[in-house]
This record gives sequence, structure tokens and C-alpha cells, in this order.
Amino acid sequence: MSGTGHQEGVAVVTDKPWRIAQPPVAEMMYPVRCLHCGSVYSLTHVQVTGRYTDCSVWTSPCCGIGGIDDRPWVRDRHYRELSREEAAHPRRPGSFPWETP
Repeated sequence: MSGTGHQEGVAVVTDKPWRIAQPPVAEMMYPVRCLHCGSVYSLTHVQVTGRYTDCSVWTSPCCGIGGIDDRPWVRDRHYRELSREEAAHPRRPGSFPWETP
């Protein structure tokens, strides 16, 4: 982390510090789909806001939702892990639990 609170080497692309530039999907190491806005982002390109014994906490780099962490019972409300093949395809209607196909 730098003195401004940003991770070193992570590009902030707007005046919103949570908006982090993402690599192309083919280059993402751990792609996930945000369950708030449907965007795909990489878990290696997020602004970490806290590290604890049982989890890391960050702000979503696509829509700014804070308090996202990697514990399974919290993760399932905020993002879904994807394969690179799944991440390369746009979100289909009905892919969120509250949507009907």
C-alpha cells in the first residue's frame, strides 16, 4: 500500500479510488462476476481495505460496493467465481438468483 491507501502497481482509472483498471479477461488470474452490477473483475486487481486472520476485505472495482470478503458465507452474496471461458461471455438474463430466466 502506498501513502495514499492504494496498492502499489494498481491503476486507478477515475477520481473514484475503488475504480480499478482490469486486465483483459483472457489474462485474468481469478475472474469473478459481481452480483451487484454483473461486471467481471479479477480478484488480483482490487483495492484491499483490510486483512484479517480469516479473510481479506475489498471494495468492488466495478461498482464501489464495500465490505466484500472471501469468506464463503459472505462471498456468495457479492460475487461468483468464474472460469476464464465463463468470464469471456456476457452475462445472460437470469444469471442472478433474483432474476427469472
